[in-house]
Amino acid sequence: MSAAAIRSVSSYAPKKLASGNWQVRWRVFRIDGTESMRKATFEKRGQAEAHRERLTDAQLGRDGWTLTPKGDPVQADDDLVSGISVAEVVLDHYWPFARRNLAPNGRKAASYGLKVLLRETTTSPLSKAADDWLRRVAFTTKDTDPNAEGREDLIAVSMPARALDRKKIQQVVVEAGAGVSIATEHRRWGAISACLKWGAEQDLFPVITGVKVRTMAEGEDEVDPKTLPTPEELLHFIDVWAGDEFGGERLRALPWVLAGAGLRIGEAVALDVGSITEDPRTNGMWLRVNRSMSTPNANFVDDDDELIRGTKAKGPTGNRKGRTAFLPSEPAAILRTHLVEHAGKKAVDPLFAKTTGGRCTTDYIGGRWRRAARAAFAPDHHLHDMKRHTLRHYFATRALNAGVPLRALCQLGGWRSPTILLEVYIQAMESDATVAADRLEGLNW
Repeated sequence: MSAAAIRSVSSYAPKKLASGNWQVRWRVFRIDGTESMRKATFEKRGQAEAHRERLTDAQLGRDGWTLTPKGDPVQADDDLVSGISVAEVVLDHYWPFARRNLAPNGRKAASYGLKVLLRETTTSPLSKAADDWLRRVAFTTKDTDPNAEGREDLIAVSMPARALDRKKIQQVVVEAGAGVSIATEHRRWGAISACLKWGAEQDLFPVITGVKVRTMAEGEDEVDPKTLPTPEELLHFIDVWAGDEFGGERLRALPWVLAGAGLRIGEAVALDVGSITEDPRTNGMWLRVNRSMSTPNANFVDDDDELIRGTKAKGPTGNRKGRTAFLPSEPAAILRTHLVEHAGKKAVDPLFAKTTGGRCTTDYIGGRWRRAARAAFAPDHHLHDMKRHTLRHYFATRALNAGVPLRALCQLGGWRSPTILLEVYIQAMESDATVAADRLEGLNW
């Protein structure tokens, strides 16, 4: 009976049947692209759990596990589930990639991403030697001994490169982006992406050939002011957005927060009621932005789960405490009404909640936002597919044209530097030489 090499296995927890027996169900995804649903029945729960453990071994490609045509896990020597390990691919690729493309600080950030890739693709716990080597020695100038004990231990427990699949990449990407700054996250994912691309080109990862890890900090193109809404168009959109079939009155304040304070959508939906503070000098409000809700990678996260993490909220000063944004008086008045009529009363309650009371997610807002934009603007209108991030651009361009100091604007909006701010918004800034001449003339020389 010949064995069919697998790509992955998705199994379900043992279920007790009315007969008293225990059933295990699992779906098999094979290297050749076929898949099938399997099930087996056992008299005792322990037997069912042992069978599921074997399925887990098969899924990870541990020791060349594969499945028979009947779906039973067996060990095999098929080249498709053995051969070079993920650790060998990463370690062989790191040196030329790191030294050629990255400065020392970039190499350090990239090494963290590749370490995550190594840790997440092991099939059993690391030995102390391997853990110490990976934590303190790997990807540094000290990594000079190809026969180091820890290195060999790591390679021994690393899964076969050809067994790496979409689900495992999901886990790697999520882990690599958890709770780090957006710049570091970009470098980590960039290193993982480069390694996967190289492996695909070398035909080491046939299952994920052509994979591209989208980073969260690719950089933004210059903003064309013609693509932004006018104040009148913004008001029109908000009125449509507040319709019951879209965001509803309970979310009318959301676009005001995006446009008035320049928050990213992940930062806005992560706000709590206690994040809002009145400004005693004006009729505005201060918003404490210290976390962001986002999906690390839309290409590899298939479900609707979103993560609360501190990445995008990192302030320009380099700490992880976030920043404080300012909401001017007009949008602040809308938010005050929202706090009274639609938000919870506790400081930890979400500022923007679903009808069920749970926190809004970016996906929850996304579909409604797209429908509202298309309902508000004709198909040939430049705002027919207006993105949520467009309102952040709207905030930045209006603030720059109002003369808000660059350094202060970076602090309020969370841009890392005035250079980045200017590179993105230079086209949207006023460039009237007459205005500049009048202002220079007004100086006291």
